[in-house]
Amino acid sequence: MQDFTEELLKLKEHFSLQKKVPMIELPANYPVLDLSNGPVDLDANVFAVAKYAEHRPGQYISEIYNNDRDFHIGLDIIAPVSTDVFAPYTMKILETAYLPADKDYGHCLLGQILWPGRDLFILVGHLAKDVLALGKEKTVLEQGERFAKIGSEAENGGWFPHIHVQFSFLKPEKCDMPGVIRKEDNPYWKSQYPDPRILLGELYRE
Repeated sequence: MQDFTEELLKLKEHFSLQKKVPMIELPANYPVLDLSNGPVDLDANVFAVAKYAEHRPGQYISEIYNNDRDFHIGLDIIAPVSTDVFAPYTMKILETAYLPADKDYGHCLLGQILWPGRDLFILVGHLAKDVLALGKEKTVLEQGERFAKIGSEAENGGWFPHIHVQFSFLKPEKCDMPGVIRKEDNPYWKSQYPDPRILLGELYRE
């Protein structure tokens, strides 16, 4: 296991000075969800944010989680089906894929953020199926470029409509990242998978 604490400090310094572009255009007063006590009922038209580094017991019961991974290390942005999704920074498209297992990512995109530091990767999950064609048509996304839409439950892995956004200093072998972990298995999770707010802005406060 690798500790990327030094790289994380450089990341914070660099992106504190960079222009932020929202991945989803949120209304002025959106709720910040607390999912530590289980799922919440949401209206289909709601815009909201759900937290990074949150213990979510009882939510990841699909076989792919082995009933023991429930610590969420991405950030969720909830929005209605077909809402546009924009590139937060200029990035290379490495892969698009469809992960069909129940409660997996469904349609997703793996990219590499272009910045002066160590390689940094981004996974965006739970997208509409149109993103698959994007991977064949383009190799680079410009900051602010629309690249996908929010997927429906039928195409996003069986979830309420949202995107899962996760960053990693570790290069994934495929279009996938461990969105939830057993916290005790990895003492370096916080530096390996940086808080998305470092790059996306302060979408919520603790």
